[in-house]
Amino acid sequence: MASNQLEDATTSLGGLRLNPVVMVVSSADDESGKSFMTLVDSLCSSDDKNAKVAFDCEGVNLSRLGTVEIVSICFSASQVYLVDFGKHRCPKIVEAVKKLFECSTLTKIIHDCRMDCDALYHNHGIMVNNVHDTSAFHDFIGYQKNKNLNDTLNYY
Repeated sequence: MASNQLEDATTSLGGLRLNPVVMVVSSADDESGKSFMTLVDSLCSSDDKNAKVAFDCEGVNLSRLGTVEIVSICFSASQVYLVDFGKHRCPKIVEAVKKLFECSTLTKIIHDCRMDCDALYHNHGIMVNNVHDTSAFHDFIGYQKNKNLNDTLNYY
């Protein structure tokens, strides 16, 4: 992203500047994998009823007929993990994602989860529980349907 684009993006966020630490997770044996699995265990065993993560999936023809390649999971404004779900995915990491997404006490936030959840369930046996879908919320409170995340954020 060019410097002026970054400044425009920061301005549109009311001057808020985020400096997340983005860690790529492809193995349970490296530092990022161990950190990710520890964080998942901690959150899933916590009594905190307000715990939340935001996520999104990227893939090829993202659906039950396609593939999930990357799952991005945001634990906080400064802590983001990009989880490799490609052809060399680590089974231990997939199990950690399954544990996280199926945890009923943890809220998962996403915009338009339909294809993401379809792909996760049919390709990996992961049933995402306790989902707050911002697109469904936007529809429910009576505003326009089929708006993307940028449209929804611009409205609020």
